Amino acid sequence: MSQPRSPMRFRALAASLAAAFCLAALSTTPALAQQKKISFLTWNISDQEELFKEWIAEFKKLRPDVDVEWLDKKGPEFP
Repeated sequence: MSQPRSPMRFRALAASLAAAFCLAALSTTPALAQQKKISFLTWNISDQEELFKEWIAEFKKLRPDVDVEWLDKKGPEFP
């Protein structure tokens, strides 16, 4: 029998995977990086703020001319 997954661990893992995928795609796609600003949208995971700040700082090292905006929305703010 498997152990139940912690919702917080799953949410943090899902956020990590999504962010890593998006940042990796942008760092290897010159056409997308030509934009001067990108927005990274997440839903209700503000508890991971320090992690996102680290990822954004790492991305800025690769693409200093691109501004990165992190938007964390609550569930009712989706529309």
